[in-house]
Amino acid sequence: MSEDKIPRSHVLAVIASTSAAEEAAADLERRGLGRPDVLAGEAAGAKIQTTADKRNPIAAALKFAVEHLSEEESYLEQYEEQAQAGARVLALRVKDRSQAEQVRDVLQLYGAVNIRFFGKLAVADLTPPTNPSAPSDDRRLRRGTETSS
Repeated sequence: MSEDKIPRSHVLAVIASTSAAEEAAADLERRGLGRPDVLAGEAAGAKIQTTADKRNPIAAALKFAVEHLSEEESYLEQYEEQAQAGARVLALRVKDRSQAEQVRDVLQLYGAVNIRFFGKLAVADLTPPTNPSAPSDDRRLRRGTETSS
């Protein structure tokens, strides 16, 4: 069990089926990308770090400011809710955006949705435009702009 704090430097994704999640985890490991944590139910909430976690006061203040400028907290709540509803949340530590994209490519083969890379300063939505279940704000804005033109 890793002591890495999820979500920082992790790709998180949701896979509805337990068997598909386990197959995806094994495939990622076979490809040398690492073995993700497969989280389900209440255990997902315990593993995913949110603002309510204990921190030193300075770190807490910085984290509070960053989270109110991003949607990280609501994304994490979505993962917790989906895990509690029976889906599996996969969390894999990655080195950088390039590795995150490699992980995304594998996860897509197993029907993963809500694929996001939680970098040091921002959250990147890796969900492809063809996956309508979790479009990023940028995609929603583009769609809104295209329809209103």
